[in-house]
Amino acid sequence: MTIASRTLAATAALLFLALAAPAQASSSLGVHVTNVAPNNAGSLVFYVDAPRTGLPACAAGGSAQAWTVNTNTVAGQVLASALFTALSTGLLVDVGGTSACDVFPNAESAGYIAVRKP
Repeated sequence: MTIASRTLAATAALLFLALAAPAQASSSLGVHVTNVAPNNAGSLVFYVDAPRTGLPACAAGGSAQAWTVNTNTVAGQVLASALFTALSTGLLVDVGGTSACDVFPNAESAGYIAVRKP
């Protein structure tokens, strides 16, 4: 392979990467937690009372109101605690996604959960 053909191949690859659609993380702002469903494998699915914005492609076949948390990690346990607090008190939450459906298929994982007063 000549230098010119390598340069052309590298340019084509970079152009392809530049035009590829980025992963989209979604969010739900000022919503109530309506259901929290943990299981014995350490996965937790929760639902909010309004659809989120910016649904990632991996969650397109699922509910726009469902989110997941991996409670096998300390970070996931902190998020679960915030969810149970919000559910039991009726406080609003802001949820931001990771753009990955790595806990359950068709449900985006939560990257942060903020509990707040209305």
